[in-house]
Amino acid sequence: MLSEAKGGLEAVLGQLLIDLYKPKTPQFIFCETNLSSSNCKVTFEELKASRTVTLAVINTARNRTSPIRVKVPKAFFQVYGPSGSVIPADVICANATDENDCDLWFTDSFNVLESRFYQLRASTSSLIVKGEKTIPPFSSNRVLKLSKSHTFTITSNFTDFIHDVCDDTGKNCKEYRWRTQYKYYQSYQGTGNDQNSGPKIFRPDNATMNASKIYAKAINSTLYQGKTVVQININWGNVVSDIRFYLSDLDYFEIETYLDSIDVTDGIGKEVTINFQTLGLSNNNTFYTDANGLDFQKRVTGQRETWKWKNDQPAAGNYYPVTAAIYLEDVAKDQRFAVLNDRPQGGGVVQPGEIELMINRRLLADDGHGVEEPLNELDWDGKGIRQRVRHYVLQTPAKENVTTIRILQARLDQPELVMVGTTANQGEQAEVIMPPPLSLGDFVPKLVKFFLRPFPDGAYLVRFHNTDDQNPITFDQPPFFANFNTIRETTLTANQDKSKSSRRFFGGDANPGQITLRPLEIRTFVLSNNPSA
Repeated sequence: MLSEAKGGLEAVLGQLLIDLYKPKTPQFIFCETNLSSSNCKVTFEELKASRTVTLAVINTARNRTSPIRVKVPKAFFQVYGPSGSVIPADVICANATDENDCDLWFTDSFNVLESRFYQLRASTSSLIVKGEKTIPPFSSNRVLKLSKSHTFTITSNFTDFIHDVCDDTGKNCKEYRWRTQYKYYQSYQGTGNDQNSGPKIFRPDNATMNASKIYAKAINSTLYQGKTVVQININWGNVVSDIRFYLSDLDYFEIETYLDSIDVTDGIGKEVTINFQTLGLSNNNTFYTDANGLDFQKRVTGQRETWKWKNDQPAAGNYYPVTAAIYLEDVAKDQRFAVLNDRPQGGGVVQPGEIELMINRRLLADDGHGVEEPLNELDWDGKGIRQRVRHYVLQTPAKENVTTIRILQARLDQPELVMVGTTANQGEQAEVIMPPPLSLGDFVPKLVKFFLRPFPDGAYLVRFHNTDDQNPITFDQPPFFANFNTIRETTLTANQDKSKSSRRFFGGDANPGQITLRPLEIRTFVLSNNPSA
């Protein structure tokens, strides 16, 4: 179903971009970033043959500056921006098993729903960033001065990190320390009527019910320092992780994990986690998880708020759904450590000060809750399915509003769409003039998520979501509202006028021509040109 939806979107957007792009382009397609570059035949074959590739980047949300990633082979080319001039970019080839599996990175600024075009043109100069490989332990810590405000330190064992965050003058710094590890629980595989760990039940066996075991240990690391991105590639053997800092926005950093097949030849199912152990923070057994991407819920390790709980499953009993984010904080030290995920996962704080999130499970028994088979998905080669997941770490003062987490969440929820295509007039690529950026302007406040959907009859559905947990937001109606003679506010699902709903609603707009959103409120409008209106 997802594949069909993606194919439909690719066809519609691809045709739209062809109509907008004056130099004729045969076809625009999506290329997955979680596959190797050879799976994207457009970029792989064209760049290997020193031919030009066209990129279209569509901003699906509010104005922002974003890093753009494209899978490319190891080739010599330059990136030309919408103005036709060369822009800074990096190519990082970090796949130790395939030197042609590379990532192109560049950064640009986008307005609301803006489309921008780029070209990758053959060149004699290279964008490839040379890696600096090291094997632990270091003789001393490795210090990376990312900016005046941000310094990142890799300790001698590769697993402990220090992030110094200062003000714009490089003073008043806070030091955040943590340890990244990969651990696992052995799944319970009982006999008779015992409750097994399975597709719907998480139950570690007796050996790991209180604490998980180490799944992987760091073997070596490679540092790539580019003009737009700094990447630390860590090889753990059965895991490979990439820590990335985007130099255009150092308020957060990304950890991408490639988890190889889970080995169950010992007859024991395993449930693998990524763990962030904060060092020196006291969270008072308290942490917070989002509720379906909305309000943060307070959790206390080993407790339930409204009833007395027998803590006979210390690990499983402290796991909760994490749709978007989980965080803990030390109020006394005024430090908050938040982790955002790229998909819903189970997670919690089982050990003091240590956030963990489940990234893959391979089980050998059914839990008896309807699936009637073990959770043992296999990949193309008959081995356990592999996973590539991303987590985003945000470190802020504890007294700061949690909307800093919401801003990043909104950004991750609505990523840019990147499409690639060949350029028909390869012999005239130097004279190609790319169309100017196309945008609806900048009308959405920073903390508001914006969603626009067209209907076949010419109407549009528009949603605004205030991601601020504490404050209402009022802003002017977007300019394009004036193009429609009928503006109806509806219920969230847009199947009923809000005025006709029997449900009680609060708030509203104090002034005509403005929209007011209460904290975390979502409002839906349908715009149309109704002749009878």
